[in-house]
Amino acid sequence: MKSTKKLGQLLIVSLVVIQTATAEPYYNDDDDSCDPDYKVCFNVYCNFKKREGDRVTKKCEAAARFTHWVTGRGYETLNESSGKANPIFEVKCDNDLLFTGIGRRFTHSHGTQIQSSNGPFPGIDLPKYSLEVGQRTVKSHLILPDGRIEGSCTVYTGSFFNL
Repeated sequence: MKSTKKLGQLLIVSLVVIQTATAEPYYNDDDDSCDPDYKVCFNVYCNFKKREGDRVTKKCEAAARFTHWVTGRGYETLNESSGKANPIFEVKCDNDLLFTGIGRRFTHSHGTQIQSSNGPFPGIDLPKYSLEVGQRTVKSHLILPDGRIEGSCTVYTGSFFNL
């Protein structure tokens, strides 16, 4: 009887420990100083078109993948990429490769900028709240030496894709 009681207590303690370890990390909506809780993989794929009248004069694509700290509820946090957190970034315009390789990423109060490692061109601007867990399509800008082109980016979390 004693061994059954001890086994039952051990099982209850084990379940409490497992539940605590797998519970959602604490996040207080009112606390902006809260530290990020975990890293998430982000994938970004963008299309941009420059138009003059009814004609498309420049067509560009950009793609990036990177990890980023988010809160326990999946909200984006302010941070800067470095080392292994730098994005893999590629930009093509009219089938000409403008940049491929490791870029830089800056998340700030207005959104996120991903740019070539030599920066700031080429680069993409994503609006605030684009880097939250899930999938969304957002309006974006491609930044080139000769100006900005409007377009949209699909941003989603999950496994990496090949650029």
